[in-house]
Amino acid sequence: MSHPNGIGAKLRTMLRARGLTVYRASKAMDIRNNEFYKTVNETNPLTPATAARLHRIGIDGRALYLEQASLKLERYEKAEAVLLDVTERLCRTDAK
Repeated sequence: MSHPNGIGAKLRTMLRARGLTVYRASKAMDIRNNEFYKTVNETNPLTPATAARLHRIGIDGRALYLEQASLKLERYEKAEAVLLDVTERLCRTDAK
């Protein structure tokens, strides 16, 4: 499942700016390389635990996590609006 939230791309940019690879960053944060790799490649979302450890490499994980949550809420609200629209159209069709 993909989480196209842009957080992974931002993380990759921040790592490059610090001269870190995903492997070196995961070691510095004491997390599994595979877990962090999936976050950076947006296969998995940024977890609270990983966000909390990002400060070890000079990245504000809290801000990234909150941004991710905001993006999820935005997508949810758009999906809810589409669902409401479709439901209303179906109700009008059923009423005829």
